[in-house]
Amino acid sequence: MTTADWSMVISMFSLVVSSGLGGIKVWETFFRDRARFAATAWFISLDDEPDVITIVNLSPVPAMVSHFQLEWRSPLPWPFSRSEPPLDETPDEGHTNFRIDGLGKFDLHFSEGEKLHWGKSAGSRALYLTLHLHGRVRPIRVMAHEGCRPRWQAWLLRLPSR
Repeated sequence: MTTADWSMVISMFSLVVSSGLGGIKVWETFFRDRARFAATAWFISLDDEPDVITIVNLSPVPAMVSHFQLEWRSPLPWPFSRSEPPLDETPDEGHTNFRIDGLGKFDLHFSEGEKLHWGKSAGSRALYLTLHLHGRVRPIRVMAHEGCRPRWQAWLLRLPSR
């Protein structure tokens, strides 16, 4: 191999390495530390037992929630969701300014007058939790599945309760 061939090999190697490092930096900046949440709703029909919504922070960065909204919304895409307007379920008092640690969970308890209306009043709507985070302009909307979903059931069993 001549000197020109070696310089071509070295330049191609440096191109591959720099592109790989650039890809890692893009992943770290935009995807690794973004806010990601999952939620589970536990509806209990007994009056003395509270309904519970568990919020799981799937990112390693802690999140400070200023307030939240609960709504029964249609899970269908926009043109089809206009037939069922959302029903607001947000309680009037409390449940503001709480922290969810990175890879942690937080339980919202709704008892007595705050119990969630579910069943026929919800219709075919799904329960959505909208989280307003400090330092973030746009809120994050998460569907609160009833019961546990297998995809992240291990998270709920593994993480300590707050």
